[in-house]
Amino acid sequence: MATRFGILGAGGISRRFASVLKECGCAELSAVAARDLDRAEAFAREFGANAAYGDYDALLADPAVDAVYVGLTHNLHADLVRRALLAGKAVLCEKPMAVCAADARALADLAREKNLLLMEGMWTRCMPAVRRATQWVQKGVIGPVRLLRAAFCFDAPFDPQSRLFNPDLCGGALLDAGVYPIEFAMGVLGEHPVETAGVQLPAETGVDAMDLFSMRFPSGAMAELSCSISLALPTDAVILGARGSIVVRDFLRSTRCELYDSHGDCVATFTEDVEDGFVYEIEHFCALFESGAKESPLVPLADTIACAEVFDALLRR
Repeated sequence: MATRFGILGAGGISRRFASVLKECGCAELSAVAARDLDRAEAFAREFGANAAYGDYDALLADPAVDAVYVGLTHNLHADLVRRALLAGKAVLCEKPMAVCAADARALADLAREKNLLLMEGMWTRCMPAVRRATQWVQKGVIGPVRLLRAAFCFDAPFDPQSRLFNPDLCGGALLDAGVYPIEFAMGVLGEHPVETAGVQLPAETGVDAMDLFSMRFPSGAMAELSCSISLALPTDAVILGARGSIVVRDFLRSTRCELYDSHGDCVATFTEDVEDGFVYEIEHFCALFESGAKESPLVPLADTIACAEVFDALLRR
């Protein structure tokens, strides 16, 4: 039976989600809601939704909606996830689900109290190439990890009103881009940082335009990470171990990872091409929902909380 989704928001990320949803046999688009009813109705016609609403709570009250996808700006995520859980809906929320650890903990507690599935939309962690690299690490193929390097940096035109640069919309590089290398590191290593330190370059609006930071983990592994909305950098991630290394090509949307021995010789590769990696996130969430699971093993709520704790530590500085 297909999971019936309701989408909150009709912007770019929601359009991408709806487009991929049409290709997934495990899901269907039941409804969409936007603050502008005309926009919601146009979205519904384009993507074949059965209902359109000009009010988010009206969608949450729709009995034909099993699960909600939250595709709005960061500042709205926590409140709408809370309202969706209180309405009895399973929730898949675009990253970051919460911009501070207190909100992340409260949402996780509420989901458990209501016995509902809640997952942050960290689609990169569902990609087969990232999962294979993670398996190599956790099986000890390269020995204990010493250092992990990853960056998500792009150059966006400065617009003080855009979601990237507007502090009222929780803009900034860390919340929009930094979440990816943070969660990549935690997912690959299978642990949470015990120490975080970094520096940032502010934009004219006061949000962080660039962040350089490091994390230390209980195993002794270190992560050297960066994010930016004002400078583009390559997105290959490197995991260096005592007996070898792994390169995850373009870790954000990776289709390839490579395993190297201690001499630097490539000894194994994994590739899987896909048109849009969102499909793996959707299929994973639907499988969880159909099985009655309440949490994802690929994107556990503990990782969402730990990532928000990194936000707290770095943004306070």
